[in-house]
Amino acid sequence: MSKPFSQACENNKAPILAVLRDAFEQASKVLEIGSGTGQHAVHFAAGLPHLHWQTSDVPLHHEGINAWVNEADLPNLAAPISLHIGQDCFPETGFDAVYSANTAHIMFAHEVQQMMAGIAGLLPAGGVFCQYGPFI
Repeated sequence: MSKPFSQACENNKAPILAVLRDAFEQASKVLEIGSGTGQHAVHFAAGLPHLHWQTSDVPLHHEGINAWVNEADLPNLAAPISLHIGQDCFPETGFDAVYSANTAHIMFAHEVQQMMAGIAGLLPAGGVFCQYGPFI
């Protein structure tokens, strides 16, 4: 399989990373919800080497994410775990940050509520959640 590619990811990865550098300065382990193509994960893990970056998505996207993860071969970037909001349980604790891009606007409202509840249950006090998307 060739790696999936999103021009939008290429266009926005640098400005998002600039924000994440500050937001995740004190973080050590990030869960990315909805890793999509895997492009952001590779760029952010490379740019934030102090973080362990855990990808996640529905199983349909795992092959593409793995193509990016395997090619990058970064020690702080993990292969995707299954996380389908409303169907899968959130992973065990240990994450002190969560990142998600372009997910909430394609979910049903009740799924967004479930995602937020899952994030709230996952993060410790002082944990950081960063969300990117086309919101008005």
